Amino acid sequence: MDYMALKPIDTQIIPMKQAAKRYYGSHPYFTKRAWNVVREYIKAYTDKGDVVLDPYGGSGITAIESLILGRKAIHIDLAPLANFITEQVAVSPVKLSRLVRTFQDISKQCEKRINDLYLLQDEEIEKMEIPYWCYPRLRMDPP
Repeated sequence: MDYMALKPIDTQIIPMKQAAKRYYGSHPYFTKRAWNVVREYIKAYTDKGDVVLDPYGGSGITAIESLILGRKAIHIDLAPLANFITEQVAVSPVKLSRLVRTFQDISKQCEKRINDLYLLQDEEIEKMEIPYWCYPRLRMDPP
């Protein structure tokens, strides 16, 4: 990349913080930035294969977007929670067979309740009080 020829981004990038629940909706880390803004900067100022360094990495938005765009990522943060979140979301290996099995277990546990809800009318659903969000208590330890 010819870094001397780089021009600033001169168009507005409307932040879409909650538009991608794939990994950004999974935790409320306080320094989380809008993924699409970070992505546009990475696309504008790096090429595939480049190394992107974020020395104040926070919850890993820069690392994640770098990896998605085919860059290498270096994430640094002093906060153990920031490093834990980034490691779990961006770099942890996943055993696909275990992921599929866990998904099937959760599906089985939720299937009857979900099917029962589909039988209700909209008015009935709107009147329902949800005292807590219930989810299966399965542990998904890293491999």
